Order: sequence, then structure tokens, then C-alpha cells
Amino acid sequence: MQIMAKMPNIFSDSLANPAGPYDGAAAEPWFLPQDHGDANHPPLPGMDRRSLIAAPTWAADWAAAQAALAAELAELALLYGALEERLCAGPDGWRHRLALLEAADLSWAVGDRVPAERLALWEALRLSGVQEDAQGLARASWAVRRLLGADAVGFASFFGRQGVQGDTADMAALQAQVAYLHPVTRAVALAQSWLMRGQGGSAGQLEAAVLAGRLAAEMGRRPGFVPQALSGGRIAQGSSAQGSAAQGRLADWLRLATQATQAAFLHLDRLAAWQARAAAALADLRGRTPQHLVTVAVEWPMVTAGLAAARTGADKATVLRNLALMERRGLLREVTGQDRYRVWTAQL
Repeated sequence: MQIMAKMPNIFSDSLANPAGPYDGAAAEPWFLPQDHGDANHPPLPGMDRRSLIAAPTWAADWAAAQAALAAELAELALLYGALEERLCAGPDGWRHRLALLEAADLSWAVGDRVPAERLALWEALRLSGVQEDAQGLARASWAVRRLLGADAVGFASFFGRQGVQGDTADMAALQAQVAYLHPVTRAVALAQSWLMRGQGGSAGQLEAAVLAGRLAAEMGRRPGFVPQALSGGRIAQGSSAQGSAAQGRLADWLRLATQATQAAFLHLDRLAAWQARAAAALADLRGRTPQHLVTVAVEWPMVTAGLAAARTGADKATVLRNLALMERRGLLREVTGQDRYRVWTAQL
């Protein structure tokens, strides 16, 4: 009887196979992250990105871009000054409303796509849907808080997250290099530098946009922000057709900021007209709830019954009854078309 030869075990360590490319190597291949806690094997140094933005001509390039776009810069400065005066003459709710709208449009521009009504619910009640993008909401909420900030921008406190301490220190050094430039030019240069330091993705783009808006507002007399996305939910990307890279970036930013500031100005005009119309339409009512709802509709671009009840202190049934009354009188418009989870906005 012929005995069959035993099949070799292909998993046996004693089998003589040709050596593979990683045989005899360390436990982890070279392309996987190493243990940073091993003092005998320190990690390789990362690429120094400072040379990308701290070139000898960096500040000079932005100064040349500012000189080439002086007319556009003056137009934005004049328009923003008018917007600032309008905000100072109006209620505090105007600034809050513009910040919510700007943050929502910025979130769409960077890909988070947070609607204004969802952001309003999150800001007022910290409510979100089960399938909501929690990180997107948190970033948009961060944008609202920074846009409404009343203090001067300090990089460490402004970004407020771990892992950026070294970058914020370098940003402060870069800010000193362009301190002689106009606040708008300085803002765009520093925002672009923040992106070039590797702060990409939705978070980095949103941070850069909010930083530019806040720093550009230093041309005014009080803390605020220059709108960028209110005219269509876009942010500046730069254009190679406009001379240098700095000039293209600044030209694109000035164009979008001018359009957004004009849109904000016109929005406040319509809002003021709506407030006057609401006061006349509700003059026959004795209760305080309708007037409180007008204030809520001014401050929040999208209003739900829960948000209105929380802001006015009235019970939900009273709020729903008054919202329906204001809708019948042409002051509010329901935007969902549903019987539940309804959302109202001012009929501007």
C-alpha cells in the first residue's frame, strides 16, 4: 500500500520560503505611525511649513495686492461703515440674526450644509436630529460665537482647540509682519496663511473664513464681522488671472465681501420695514406675547414653537395660537408645509 506523502504546512515557520520585503523588519512597517513614546526611536521630524508663508516677499506681495485693489478696498470700507452704523442704530437682535445667517451660509460653503433653522434650534435649545451632523453643528455654533465676539481677536483663544498652540504663535509673528497693511488685507493674508499651515478640511476652511471676517472688521469702530457668504454661500478661493496669488485671493475676497455686505444692508432694510409693519398689524392686541414674538422673529431667522416658547416664557399653546395669528395677518410664513415640527420665518 502506497503511503501518501504528508502535505507541507504552508503556515509553518520552518518552511523554507523566499524572504519577503518585510521579513526580519520591525513589528510595524515603515509606513505606519510609530510609537511616539519610545525614547530610543524618536519620530522623524515633520515638514517645516513656515517657509511656505514666511518667504521674504510674503508681506510685500500682500502690500502690492493692496495697492492694486485700492479702489475695491475703499468701496468695501465705505459700505461696511454704513452697515456698522445701521447695526448700532437697530436692536441687538439684528447682529445676532446676521451672525446666524452668516454662520449657516459659511457652513454650506465649506460642505457642512447646516440649515439656518437647525442652527437656530441648536443655539437656542441645543436640539438636533438623530441623523444630524453633530460636528457640523458644533462648527457652525462655534462660528456664531466667534462672529458675535466682543473682544479683540487673540489667536490662542480664538481657535480654542488642542494641537494648534505652535501654529497660533507663528500666526502672531506673521501678524506683526503685516501690521502696517489695511485690516482687510491683513485679515485675508492671515486667513490664507492659516490654511497653508495645513489646517484644511471643513474645520480649517471655516476657521479661516471666520478669522478673516473678524479681523477685517477691525477697520470699524467696534468689534464685529464683515459678511462674506450672505450673497450666495461662497467663500473666496483666489483667482490666478488676477496678477499674483495674493492679488487674486484679495480680489476674490473683496468681491464676495462687498456683495455679502450689500446683501446684509438690504436685509436689514427689509427687516426694519417688517418691524414697522408688525407693530401696526398687532396694535389692536393687548397681550405681550405677540410683541415678544416679533422680537424673537427679528433675532432668529427661523422660529419653531419650542424656540419661541423658550424665548418668550409663554406656554406652547399660547405661542402656537399667536404664531397662527401672525401668519394669518401676513407677518410670518411657515416654511415646512407640515402639520408637525413647523418652522416660521418673518415675511419680509
